[in-house]
Amino acid sequence: MKRLATTLLLGLLAAGCVDDNPGYAPESGLPEACRGGEAFEQPDKLDILMVVDNSGDVEGEQERLASALPEFLDTLVERGVAVRVGVVTTDASAAPGLAPPGQIADGCEQNVQAIASSDDGGDWTKIAACNVVQGEAGQPRQQALEVIERSVVERPGNLGAFLRDDARLLVVVFSNEDDCSSGAQLGGEGAVRTQCVRNAGRLTKVSSYVDAIRDGAPGSEGVALAVVSGPPSAREFGPDEPVRPVCQSTLGAAYPANRLFEAATLFGDDGVFENLCTDDLSFTLAEIAAEAVDVRYCVDQ
Repeated sequence: MKRLATTLLLGLLAAGCVDDNPGYAPESGLPEACRGGEAFEQPDKLDILMVVDNSGDVEGEQERLASALPEFLDTLVERGVAVRVGVVTTDASAAPGLAPPGQIADGCEQNVQAIASSDDGGDWTKIAACNVVQGEAGQPRQQALEVIERSVVERPGNLGAFLRDDARLLVVVFSNEDDCSSGAQLGGEGAVRTQCVRNAGRLTKVSSYVDAIRDGAPGSEGVALAVVSGPPSAREFGPDEPVRPVCQSTLGAAYPANRLFEAATLFGDDGVFENLCTDDLSFTLAEIAAEAVDVRYCVDQ
């Protein structure tokens, strides 16, 4: 995951540096492939696919995300990025495609747009904020990675006009539980999150999803993954012990998201993992902007 000299890189962005890098230094913190004086730039277009947990105890977290989202989006537009935002949920039993326009939150009752676009002007960030509030009627089994692969690799046409061929894709997973993606049925007793841990060996390998998403995502500008969830944990739960929260915020608990953390790690410089248990999601989204959006490396000249 990306942890580089952000201040220097943002300075390059602000200066509009798209020529050979005159400050090339072999000892710099740049990835090996970038040590030849290549250019830096931010994407001109960014498609943000929000993958939102809608599983029964997260509406407060959804509303907190909705409150923080407009500032994040406005910041991107101020930097010259044309942004689109679409939403899917972590419920793999839902029909493939974007989630319906969000009408649950206050002031969203008349929302009829499933895609929020900065090109449309107006109160487009309000539409994005409405759409991430998808309620709590989804299946308790979280299958974020399965939904992402279906959405952007297997059936991108089901997203309608959302994905652009010349846009960078940022997938943001927002969930208080770990991924439990697999075609296999779960067994055992207790909450679904506990069954997922008990049946970890039957779940589809995280690396399989990451490889498929990175290699098969449409568009020429690459794909990044950002995850906001509970921190991973090495704790082993006993045979009769339920999976317990790993952290707590004012709006609820989050459970260890080991598989989602692995996915973000396997994305390398294009992966970001942030702790859901914070009272300031604005800071969390700013970190995602700094690490997954702002900088692209080794751009063709």
